[in-house]
Amino acid sequence: LITVLRWQYLLATLGVRVPTRDAARLGWLGLFFSQLIPGATGGDLVRGVQAARERPQQRPQAVLSVLLDRTMGVTALMMIGAVGIFFCPPEVRGDPLLRRLGVILLVAISVILLGGALLCWRGFWQRVGVGRAFRWLPGRRIIARLGEALWTMRRRRAALGIGLLLSFVGHGCFIASAMLLTRGMTGSMPAAENYFFLVPVGQLAFSLPLTPGGSGVGQWAYDELFRAVGETHGAELGVLLQLTAVFWAIAGLGIFRGRGELAEDWAIAVSGQAPAAEGAEPGSPEAPPETPSGR
Repeated sequence: LITVLRWQYLLATLGVRVPTRDAARLGWLGLFFSQLIPGATGGDLVRGVQAARERPQQRPQAVLSVLLDRTMGVTALMMIGAVGIFFCPPEVRGDPLLRRLGVILLVAISVILLGGALLCWRGFWQRVGVGRAFRWLPGRRIIARLGEALWTMRRRRAALGIGLLLSFVGHGCFIASAMLLTRGMTGSMPAAENYFFLVPVGQLAFSLPLTPGGSGVGQWAYDELFRAVGETHGAELGVLLQLTAVFWAIAGLGIFRGRGELAEDWAIAVSGQAPAAEGAEPGSPEAPPETPSGR
């Protein structure tokens, strides 16, 4: 729910007004396809395409909102992991694997922040002549409109801060749920300082586009991470977290599909084409519109 509100807020900042119900519908559609497409973030592609289809006059803003939403989520997850390792016990910080992962997170965050600063610095692109290069690329008009939408976000830094804050809240709730699942498995509440490093890194592994939904990759990462701190239930926790995501994806899909609100979304996402018009025969092309007879 928090991620849906974050995306809706980013859309509103870009001038795209989307009701909460529509944002939740597209969010659940993306969550469902995230379990089928390689990488836990694959559903963002479906969500972005569908949002652009529904708002053809605001496609750049819709696409940019999905890109910003995912970037904020990943950046906040990396920040939590990078800071979390400093609060781990000394024996955990001293582990070579975990120490290397902490350095990788810091480097990745630096690259993302530097890239974001350059993207928002219009003078930099003018100096290096990127605008002239884009004139020869296909789809240059779309790229230009994306650039204008990005420039709009640059002038609203408070909105970026609020979006990042919502990301921290959402990830914090997710880490708390992982701790509760561990308590259900082991009978005791785990140490929070370890989870604010282990869970973000494990979720980043789920995001790698190697297997559908990150299945297998995420569980392996959780197992290796938890074994590094002397725990043996990492793989089981990874399975439970993914099953929880699958449960909510199916539940949300059932709610909106039961209301008839996902029929067209499902048809477009699966076939890439809009469903036939009402009254058309199954399997037959849609009847062309009537033309005036001239009488």
